[in-house]
Amino acid sequence: MKKIIERNTKRELTTFDKSWKVHTSNLLEEILTNKSATILHKPLAIFGRVLAEVGERAAELNDPILNELMCRLTIYEIADQTKSTYDKAAVAEVAKRADEYRKANR
Repeated sequence: MKKIIERNTKRELTTFDKSWKVHTSNLLEEILTNKSATILHKPLAIFGRVLAEVGERAAELNDPILNELMCRLTIYEIADQTKSTYDKAAVAEVAKRADEYRKANR
């Protein structure tokens, strides 16, 4: 019974969370331009570079759930509405594949 409850809770959270998106580069830039956050410049710059590496590795792995997360974090350029490479249809396809993967692996 506990396993069923955990599984249902996880699925509900995933469905709810899919509606949220974070523009990671804008968030980091906003923090960095805050004059009271100068102490965070180096750690956030490092964090940004590490996130870029995570994005590269995620693309190599090509996991549907991970790809959807990368889009929601706008780590993949196709999901960044501020870039000319933004592709709404491709982002929708990534989300569709993630949903199909979840359904197949319940």
